[in-house]
Amino acid sequence: MTSNINNRHHNIISYAGLIIFIITAIFSSGYNHFDEHFQILEFCNYKLGKVGTSSLPWEFHEKLRPGIQPFIAYLFAKALFAFNLYNPFKLALLLRLFMALLSWIAVRKTILVFQPDFNNSKIKSLYILAAYLLWFVPYIAVRFSAENFSCILLFLAISAIYPYIKAENTMPISKLLICGFLLGFAFFSRIQIIFALAGMVFWLLFQDRLLRDWVLIALSFIIAILVNVYIDYWLYNQWTFTPYNYFNANILQQKASSFGTSPWYQYILFFIETAVPPLSIVLLVYFIIGLRQKAGHLFGIICISFLIGHFMIGHKELRFLFPILPAFIFITTYGLRKTIANYANNKTYKYLAVLLVTTNILVLLYKMHSPATSEIPYYKAVYNSVENKKTILFVIGNSPYHKVDLELNFYKPERLQIAQIRTPYLIPLLLSSTHYEKILLLDDGDQIPETIGKFSVKRIYNSLPDWLLKTYKNSWPQHYKIRSLYEVSIK
Repeated sequence: MTSNINNRHHNIISYAGLIIFIITAIFSSGYNHFDEHFQILEFCNYKLGKVGTSSLPWEFHEKLRPGIQPFIAYLFAKALFAFNLYNPFKLALLLRLFMALLSWIAVRKTILVFQPDFNNSKIKSLYILAAYLLWFVPYIAVRFSAENFSCILLFLAISAIYPYIKAENTMPISKLLICGFLLGFAFFSRIQIIFALAGMVFWLLFQDRLLRDWVLIALSFIIAILVNVYIDYWLYNQWTFTPYNYFNANILQQKASSFGTSPWYQYILFFIETAVPPLSIVLLVYFIIGLRQKAGHLFGIICISFLIGHFMIGHKELRFLFPILPAFIFITTYGLRKTIANYANNKTYKYLAVLLVTTNILVLLYKMHSPATSEIPYYKAVYNSVENKKTILFVIGNSPYHKVDLELNFYKPERLQIAQIRTPYLIPLLLSSTHYEKILLLDDGDQIPETIGKFSVKRIYNSLPDWLLKTYKNSWPQHYKIRSLYEVSIK
């Protein structure tokens, strides 16, 4: 009976988590980091024949990035083309929904396998809630990034074999092959996952298993590597081994360090700031406590080896730690056990718990309903306005498609030409000798006149609701950009 209640409790939270993942996938458009866009979607755009290699980042020319994710994006794009439904925003949405579902499956399987490690029902419930609903979980879960993709594959692989190892049962051949195959793809997707794999292998060596088990895992791992090498051939049109290329460029030649280096403790500072204090501070403290208590656990060893590896690498970004997120949540929850058992009825504890839960809910709601990249809504407005017509987009200031010395061609309509101008009053002069089917104007403000010479100007998109603009028309903060898109036509 207790088991049925626990399963029912998990199912309720699990399906609530799935709904939240899906909502986040719908609204969290864009990318968490440029790599998520330029090294996946722009690579896919190239394979679709929409851009040339000169538009791609240096990593493409050095053959550093694996082809598996561009290949997945390419397959989704071809499916949309087959039904005459393609546009870049639909493709990006499908990829986020795909990741949301994969992430949910990985989280669910991980919980089912590891929740028996908690013998207290309150702690078990907290673990399940945190695994789905800690505010940054859905946000990371929908990202079509190498970090999230490798994370999913790693924990699906672990979930496939861990129950058999813990119960000291004979592992089915199918599970062993699946595990090795997933680990091979995880390694190819994000080479830094090797630090977690090293910890996993170290832990496995102390388990009493048959030689057959290791041979089958190694065999399927090698098969996965060969499949990925072939996919990389599809991307680069020549045989190459991207993990070595990446290691050679970023480690041996230290190109990664050219983007900046930080001391080992920078990850701690990143986490405290980004994960929202005081929630981030509490999570960090209990992660350290849990790591001391579970240092010999599979997840403890994976976290330790993964963190040590990343501490040693000079260039640091918080996203590099995303692949061990499920293990982080497990270890942190374990660290909370004694505090909950000893202080559950303490008033100070209750007030702090309410503060932390409220903080998490508010940030979760915000992240669920806001784009990861603020420019995506007006990219979409421009795309929908062009409608395959020869269009010129006048931009007051810098091009919104220009990022880190590259162009976001993936979201840019093919028949769109961009002209940067200092003032809208130059438009009549610039249009005097050139014909366009559509004329658009993008401005970071709300002061464009309704007429410019013989042209009328009509606003068709604004990054803020009209009622908010009217309310704060003369008092809106100067540093906040109000993106406005206008259609320009002859009166």
